[in-house]
Amino acid sequence: MSPRYDDEWVAGLLDADGRLGGTSPQDLLARVGLRRRQTVIDYGCGPGFLTLAAAAIVGPLGRVYAVDIEKKMLDLVDRRATSAGHRNILTVFSSGQRVPLSDQIADWAICVQVLHYPQQLAGRIDMVGDIARLLAPEGRVLIVNWIPQTGDDGSRLSAAETQGMLRQAGFEPDEPQPLGEKQYTITARRLAAQRVPG
Repeated sequence: MSPRYDDEWVAGLLDADGRLGGTSPQDLLARVGLRRRQTVIDYGCGPGFLTLAAAAIVGPLGRVYAVDIEKKMLDLVDRRATSAGHRNILTVFSSGQRVPLSDQIADWAICVQVLHYPQQLAGRIDMVGDIARLLAPEGRVLIVNWIPQTGDDGSRLSAAETQGMLRQAGFEPDEPQPLGEKQYTITARRLAAQRVPG
């Protein structure tokens, strides 16, 4: 693996204390309302930190699409899913543009610490628009972002900025909630009557 995807880096991505302020993936997903038999897209799944938890919650009659731009991460998700006995996870390679999945395929999308990666605002708006495309009317998205800090590189989004992008993409965002001391969560519902960008 390249240095960015070495064992130490992957271990950091699987560390609940570092990534979710000590909240377990299962607790976070159950708290926002994931349920059995639902279809979920883990958008930017990495090594499957939330993918496997989502698969356990939706059960064998549900489905989780694990989407990432790094094939090594998708291979790791496949291995971890097989080891855990999850047969309801499908890995999906994305070039970073439009995810190669059908419109309105999912009840939920999960986007954890991913929205800050596009350097330009337009790329971030496109990402949220593609998430909206993938969700059925009334479908929901969970966003987890880092709280902007003095001295950071400027890529982090405030809760207000995230809410604004969600509204622009046809979502009705809820109020942000703290997640540990360094992050916040926002859930949002895709409005049924809203035309989805793209």
